[in-house]
Formats: sequence, C-alpha cells, structure tokens
Amino acid sequence: MAEIIKKNNYEEIRIATKSFKGKAYVDVRLYYLPKVPTQADLMLPSPRGVTVPLDKWAEFTEKCGKIDITKIEEEGQVNENPNQG
Repeated sequence: MAEIIKKNNYEEIRIATKSFKGKAYVDVRLYYLPKVPTQADLMLPSPRGVTVPLDKWAEFTEKCGKIDITKIEEEGQVNENPNQG
C-alpha cells in the first residue's frame, strides 16, 4: 500500500515500501499519466525518485525535517549547491 501525494492532474508522488534481494526499502517516486493513454489511465513510475534502505529511513526523515523551507518561501531562493549548508 502506498501513500499518495497528488501533485497535479497528471502526476503524483507515491511513498511505498519495496523489497529487493531480501532487503527492505522505502521508495519515494513520481508517477505520471503517459501522453499516450494506457489501460484504464494507469500511472507509470518515472525515474525521478529516491529509494532509501529501511535502516536509513529514520535518518532520511530526520534530515528532511531539518530543511528550513521558510527561507525558500520568503525569499524564493534555493540552495544551488546541495553540499553546502
């Protein structure tokens, strides 16, 4: 079962657990409706996303929680170099 965040009428972000070669992961991925319709308007996974090993999920969410979005919202600025602060 996936948690879904609707982005717009054509895209959504799905957060789901996956298993590969006996290891558990959390997959956060953008799904989209293709321009050429498929069976029953089936959304397809895009390459845009991240797969986090389950043992790193707590650290991942902790780091996400430390991102200060107020600066982006107030100033409209994004850190162009993700390796800095």
